[in-house]
Amino acid sequence: MNKIYWNGIRSFLAVAKHGSFSAAAEATGLSKASLSQQVSHLEQLLNVQLLYRTTRSLRLSEVGVQYYEMCKQGFDQLDAAQEWAQHTNQELQGAIKVNSVGGIIGEDVIAPLLIGFQREYPQINVELDFSSRRVDLINDKYDLVIRMGDLPDSSLIARKLHTLTTHYVASPSLMHKYPPILHPQELNQLPMICGSVTEWEFSTQNEQYKINFKQGFKIPNGRVMLQAAQAGLGVARLPDIYVQTAMNNGDLIEILPDWAQSTTLSLICPPSRYQLQRIKTLMDWLATHFQEQYDQVLLDKR
Repeated sequence: MNKIYWNGIRSFLAVAKHGSFSAAAEATGLSKASLSQQVSHLEQLLNVQLLYRTTRSLRLSEVGVQYYEMCKQGFDQLDAAQEWAQHTNQELQGAIKVNSVGGIIGEDVIAPLLIGFQREYPQINVELDFSSRRVDLINDKYDLVIRMGDLPDSSLIARKLHTLTTHYVASPSLMHKYPPILHPQELNQLPMICGSVTEWEFSTQNEQYKINFKQGFKIPNGRVMLQAAQAGLGVARLPDIYVQTAMNNGDLIEILPDWAQSTTLSLICPPSRYQLQRIKTLMDWLATHFQEQYDQVLLDKR
């Protein structure tokens, strides 16, 4: 593969990413004419049309969409390999972009651990972002994501941090208004307090059941969900770190304890970033210190 081919791919990736030749030219410092010429040469070499161009718009062809995804992953891996090779024998340094669940887990457990890591390794620059949305590790450029639940992509590197127990809870004042709840289907008569998950799945060895949000209070914030449950607004589904103290002191009642669920909290990393020593070092740090910090937060909340 010659230089024209590589330049064509980089130009195509820039145009596809930014949505126009003008925006790509501004981002790369190349002229619109040069970008257009290099993309045209690439299309000629491949004998396919990657872009549909008009005077007012630009869009990827069906082939172009898939070609973009494959080339982007390949170049990301090449960039990571170059960075890894350059820093193999050097002091730990560089940036790590982390996306984590928020709330108590993110703010009271993960954040203090990252502060400690930053203090221990001052040459590594940690950038922490809290988000409840499911990020795309490839396209969003995160080095590490901390998430609860099943791993969506088996090609990613995952490392278990902790297993949380998720409880269904409500205030005593609310539950005194209803007959005892013995089965998940009976929750349909109660208001619900939901975050980003609006479909609750219940399962045992012999039975599975689902409930969708119909009425109640919605807020993608665990702390506020806890407050809403204590205020009697409905039944909430929350991990033990949020509700254990409230259940112990009687502020909340656990509903359907036999249906409590286990949820895995994991570190997730794209394969291309896992080879970097600073990423491995941070993953080791979090795995080593997580349980102690988690237990301390539970103790402080008593």
